[in-house]
Amino acid sequence: MTTPKASIVIRTLNESKNLEKLLKGVHEQAFKDWEIVLVDSGSTDGTVDIARRYGANIYHIPKDEFPFGRSLNQGCSEAKGEILVFVSG
Repeated sequence: MTTPKASIVIRTLNESKNLEKLLKGVHEQAFKDWEIVLVDSGSTDGTVDIARRYGANIYHIPKDEFPFGRSLNQGCSEAKGEILVFVSG
């Protein structure tokens, strides 16, 4: 497995309404050397299932440990890309 050039880090909590549109858009880009790192804090609406269908690397953070900074830090520590791209779910 090769190291991706970019890691797209997405924080989520019950984002099924918009996540699929976001992930479709990522997959439609001409640039393809990326990975998706999704940090979820307890979604119950199918968010994780959608992310899984689009090949995201999924990590979980307890809802009570979700502050934006901590969830970004976890996503960054799991990311393998040289460039980090941050997107809110």
